[in-house]
Amino acid sequence: MNLQKNLLLALHLLLTSLAYSQSKPWPVKPKITPEPVKPKSQASIEGKNDIRMGLYFTRATLAYDRVLSNNWSVGAEGLLHGGIFTGYGVSFLGRFYLKSYNQSGFFLEEKITYAFYNPVVYDSIYIDSPDQWNAYGQHNANLNYFGNTFSGGYRVLTGQNFFVEFLAGLRAGQVKSGKTDKVMLMEPEATGSGTGVFIYANFFGGEGAPDTKSVFNSYGPGYPLYFNIRMGFIF
Repeated sequence: MNLQKNLLLALHLLLTSLAYSQSKPWPVKPKITPEPVKPKSQASIEGKNDIRMGLYFTRATLAYDRVLSNNWSVGAEGLLHGGIFTGYGVSFLGRFYLKSYNQSGFFLEEKITYAFYNPVVYDSIYIDSPDQWNAYGQHNANLNYFGNTFSGGYRVLTGQNFFVEFLAGLRAGQVKSGKTDKVMLMEPEATGSGTGVFIYANFFGGEGAPDTKSVFNSYGPGYPLYFNIRMGFIF
């Protein structure tokens, strides 16, 4: 009899244990998902503004840019011009960055420019021979220039928020000169013949040679091909 009671008690305990194990399953070890590997990308700098300085032969520029979105920015640029065509100007510009404002990559730029130049000019010039000439009415010109420049460039981020840019493009515009701004005197070039004779026709304005506007577009700031190198920083 005692054996029967013991068997019944053991059976009861076994069923109770099985029921408890069904209601409280063994904990399952959570599956760990590895973090995705971030792809390597080009250098990136955080910032919404930049200041850049450009130097190219007789031209120096200082520009400020403000980002509008990841790909667009607007800004203004000041210009100082030395050499024969001394002067100054201001430009308003817009940019589109093919990748991002804060990454190395290509961009497009368009700017509208007003500039004032006051090179030395003459009312008239009389040439007796290649080595004998007389210029009359020397004064500083009043050249007002309105132009548009479209260019493409590449920005290289160098770390610590600094960058270098290379630009090339096309420029078009109109220059308005004063009534007496007729003739420019450019440095003569030797013919290379060894005789000491100089060529004046291509460097003087007046009859049979370019006037001030033509010289401005051929040798000065109105030249249709545009190049520049700039350095700056993002902040």
